[in-house]
Amino acid sequence: MPVHCKKRGHPLLIDFKYRAEIDNLSPDEGLRALAHRFPWDVQEVETDDPGILRDFDTFEDYRNGIN
Repeated sequence: MPVHCKKRGHPLLIDFKYRAEIDNLSPDEGLRALAHRFPWDVQEVETDDPGILRDFDTFEDYRNGIN
């Protein structure tokens, strides 16, 4: 999981072994729920790129986030 200034960002790289967990997430949960459920399997990678903190869930988010 990329980290910038102690904040976790995007994209998350998730092992295929968690596919069933992802399929069973409720609609109000995000993929970060996996990090909370399996903290021993999270590796953080520090980066100096603040762009990893942008979150695009919709095309409108993406369009509004482009500068």
